[in-house]
Amino acid sequence: MYNILVEDAPGNGQSTDLASIVVPTNVPNLELAPSSIDLAAAELELSSRIGRENTLRKKVAPLRERFDYIIIDSPPSLGLLTLNALFACTEVIIPIQTHYYALLGMRQLLRTLKAVREEAGHEVEIAGVVPTMYDARTSVGKEILQGIRDYFGEKVFTSAIHFNIKLVESSMIGVPVFVHQPSSRGAAEYMSLAKEVMALEQKTGRAPARN
Repeated sequence: MYNILVEDAPGNGQSTDLASIVVPTNVPNLELAPSSIDLAAAELELSSRIGRENTLRKKVAPLRERFDYIIIDSPPSLGLLTLNALFACTEVIIPIQTHYYALLGMRQLLRTLKAVREEAGHEVEIAGVVPTMYDARTSVGKEILQGIRDYFGEKVFTSAIHFNIKLVESSMIGVPVFVHQPSSRGAAEYMSLAKEVMALEQKTGRAPARN
């Protein structure tokens, strides 16, 4: 992914389509554009380029007719890579850990989204907010979950993702939880979330057309 984003730099003379790195996975109907830690260097490479915030959007555009959904997993920061992700999408799903500082950090993200809309003229909407790493055994977790619901209102999905060791294991071995442990609580909660997202898309008329 690093090469895809930076190879159009002035003087490079190369151009590679994003489709060239998309590979199938062991999950039906799921394909992946893999990346590595090298992508972190793209922040510096893109920083001096004119129109740098549109780099990923240009790369994604040719794939829009090929897939029903394109999900961009952005880093947990508000740097240039995240800004590229915001410009490349029309909706965002915001995961918020049920920790105090995570909720405070959302204010900066919301300011960034507002700037993308008002100053850059790119319409990007919040599809929903997902509480994650939730521990229902603690009063603090319950209070923060309620704080998230109070702050974002109806934008918060009903599905809250509890802390689940199977999710951690899946991340460590690099496979979806639906493959690693499909009967786990984590898998069930993410399936519930997926159904909520699809129902929302149907309700708002944004669901992809199917033949």
